[in-house]
Amino acid sequence: MERRFHDGWVYRKLKDVVRWRKGKKPKVLHEKENQESVPYLTAEYFRTGVPVRFVPKEELSRCVLCDSQDIILIWDGSNAGEAFTGLKGVLASTMIKAEYVETTLLKTFLLHFLRTQFSLLNDRTSGSSIPHVKKSLFENLMTPIPPIETQRKIVEILEKIEESGSFREHSDGLVNQFLQSVFLEMFGELGKNPKGWSVERVDAVCAKITDGEHNIPPRIEAGVPLLMAQNVRDGYIDLTEVSYISEKDHIKGKERCNPEEGDVLLVCVGATIGRAAIVPKMGEFSLVRSVALLKPDRKKITPEYLLWSIMTPAIQARLLARRNISAQAGLYLNEIKRVRLPVPPIDLQNRFGKFVREVEMLKTSSRQLKRETQALFSCLSQKAYKGELVA
Repeated sequence: MERRFHDGWVYRKLKDVVRWRKGKKPKVLHEKENQESVPYLTAEYFRTGVPVRFVPKEELSRCVLCDSQDIILIWDGSNAGEAFTGLKGVLASTMIKAEYVETTLLKTFLLHFLRTQFSLLNDRTSGSSIPHVKKSLFENLMTPIPPIETQRKIVEILEKIEESGSFREHSDGLVNQFLQSVFLEMFGELGKNPKGWSVERVDAVCAKITDGEHNIPPRIEAGVPLLMAQNVRDGYIDLTEVSYISEKDHIKGKERCNPEEGDVLLVCVGATIGRAAIVPKMGEFSLVRSVALLKPDRKKITPEYLLWSIMTPAIQARLLARRNISAQAGLYLNEIKRVRLPVPPIDLQNRFGKFVREVEMLKTSSRQLKRETQALFSCLSQKAYKGELVA
């Protein structure tokens, strides 16, 4: 079935121009890479570019392999409907990949089109426990196919905007590297403690160490934010995707776990153990079990020094060495408490903290620009696929 709205434009159902194949979960997954293993493609891997699990060679014949040119779409989970490309590996069971693309449809053009459909696909997922893309909705998406040259123009415009966002992301990474260098200059390599600072257990410099809800209360459409491991990034809180619980359930768990501005959150369950961030100035929220709460004793340690200590290779190694990997990787509170780290004089920590806060103000401005770029990209994408961007 075809429809024509603009000169040379054809609209066809997605199922008529692309064939899709779902991934399969391997029977064996390793946490360490070897020469013959292949990365397991997860949503986290696409976002960070860092694989966390690997498929051994003997499993590959039973798996669905992808190359860097394949278009991949998340089919199951909270990010269902999100489209990616650019990585090689084994396709996860929660994803699908394009097996065949209409010859008159550029892959890059299709990829950007699918990204414009994310909100539609994600908002209308089915499944009571694990959401997944509704197959009928997906297959019947009316896909625009303008002339090839028009497709190329549209892709060129959209990719220039994406490059702007990527540059800002890259600049954030450079700022973090700079802060790491400043930390190293002021305090030395913590694993060697060359300046001879006093070494203390984490629980000796924190007023409280706990974790979030073990029995997650029912989620609701709006209410008190419930932060998870995915919300704790490397050095900041990401509120792009947030779940909510009722005020009643929040109050119930508040006495045991009450995150406040200046506390440090530490991922303690799953593939991203060790990721940490300082709680910024924000409203109240609750945590799930996968995130630990560390309340620094401000007379002994500053939030900034505690955070950047945790993010050093030496302390990361100590945390990971204490995790339990018999089932789902986990770091128990008692193990966190026993981790030891050098503790410099508080006045030196305060100097570092002041410097970090000044830099963070610049990074906040950068993130606002990034959000504006993303909004512009979304707006132009919608116009492009309606034939309103180029002739």
